[in-house]
Amino acid sequence: MDFKNTFSIIGIGAMAYWATKAAVNGAMSKVVFTPGQAEVDTTLLTNGILRINWHVSVQNNNPIAVTVNQVAGRVYYGSINIGNVTISDPLQLVPGEVKTTVLRFDVPATTVISDMFNSISQNGWFGSLVNVIRFKGTLYTSVINVPIDTTLSIV
Repeated sequence: MDFKNTFSIIGIGAMAYWATKAAVNGAMSKVVFTPGQAEVDTTLLTNGILRINWHVSVQNNNPIAVTVNQVAGRVYYGSINIGNVTISDPLQLVPGEVKTTVLRFDVPATTVISDMFNSISQNGWFGSLVNVIRFKGTLYTSVINVPIDTTLSIV
């Protein structure tokens, strides 16, 4: 193989890499995860648990159908990892379609109560009554995996 052919192959490989990267980034930006309202369910409070039902939407802005295979990640209460969230029921989205689902996770009530007392003792008032919940995970689709890092307030 001569020098000219080697550079041609390297050039074609580089163009293919950049084209693939652009296509993947384009597809990622066209699957939109939108956090919605969170609701606190206290029916499990006698077991020491506050269940959070977090409504989220997924929109497919791709010209092809997309299947959301799974949403998975970790939930943090302040800096405390309070558990995992996994939604394994697939969502089929045709181009332009938006679907809403609910992410459910449990917050230990003792953590919330402890945080309230710490806030009172440090600030003399409730300050930030309940820390922000942070969800850090991935939306797994048939086209691309979309990273998610977002927060919600439960009060």
